[in-house]
Amino acid sequence: MGFDVVEFKYDAPLKQGEELRRIEGLGKVTSVAMGQSHAVAATADGMVWMWGSNLAGQFGNMSLKESSAPILVHEFR
Repeated sequence: MGFDVVEFKYDAPLKQGEELRRIEGLGKVTSVAMGQSHAVAATADGMVWMWGSNLAGQFGNMSLKESSAPILVHEFR
């Protein structure tokens, strides 16, 4: 069973009254993990997506560029 993944502001904690929004395009998410300033989502089709800070190379894509939108970082097939 999957669940909806919601967008969050990785540079600041949520404040009362702020809304979480569904992130479109991820498909059926089977698991989620969050770091201090980044998030990871694995989907049922074997894709791993990350977003947030990449200051320490968390994405593993040879870049230090952050992303506010999910980017595909690995594909298990």
